[in-house]
Amino acid sequence: MEPKGFAEIEIIGGLFGQHVAPGTRIGNGHAVAGERCVVAGDVIRQIDAAEAEGVRFLLLVLEGEGGHAEATLDVYRRIVRFQREGGHVIAWVRGRVASALPIIAAAADRVFMAAEGRIILHGAHAPEGHEADAALANEAWAAILAARNGVPRAQLAVWLGHPDVTTEVHAAGAVRLGWADGEVHTLDFAQKWVHAAARWPKAMVRPENATARSIRLAGRTAAVASVA
Repeated sequence: MEPKGFAEIEIIGGLFGQHVAPGTRIGNGHAVAGERCVVAGDVIRQIDAAEAEGVRFLLLVLEGEGGHAEATLDVYRRIVRFQREGGHVIAWVRGRVASALPIIAAAADRVFMAAEGRIILHGAHAPEGHEADAALANEAWAAILAARNGVPRAQLAVWLGHPDVTTEVHAAGAVRLGWADGEVHTLDFAQKWVHAAARWPKAMVRPENATARSIRLAGRTAAVASVA
């Protein structure tokens, strides 16, 4: 089968295992009123369909306030499997990418930030009596982010230390810290970049096209063993 160009997948809203009505409380947190619910299974089926059609490049358009930890890990694992089969994933952070969603961005081979793009970190929420589950999620987040980005795990543990204390990283800061490869201010430009990469995939690994983040990721496996 001849490989096709690229597939674009939107993850815009809260990422959950099933449909969640806006405003529904999730542990001590909630699905933000009016925010779209994105079901992890739907995202995974879109990746499955793209792969079945021979697509080797995905463009993920990201914006949202988080979601369920397990749903996020399900999508993360599917992205990793797509990469292991020879696929490439590019993420474009359109706006606020908060809570669990930075894990999806971190999975990508290249991450581009819109001017309004923000990475928002805080500790996981959990219902009373399930604090240990939140602690495990925070440990998994820190492991993934430390492996995929430029911030030490000890610092990430501090940023993920409390569910109601947030750390915000703007577009330029995301590039400086190694969260992103560069700033791409419009979806049209991101689409053109991925289209060109899909036509000439070897160009992605040329030295002149390397970024600080891509150099750091070179030679690493795309997955973290404890969650792969």
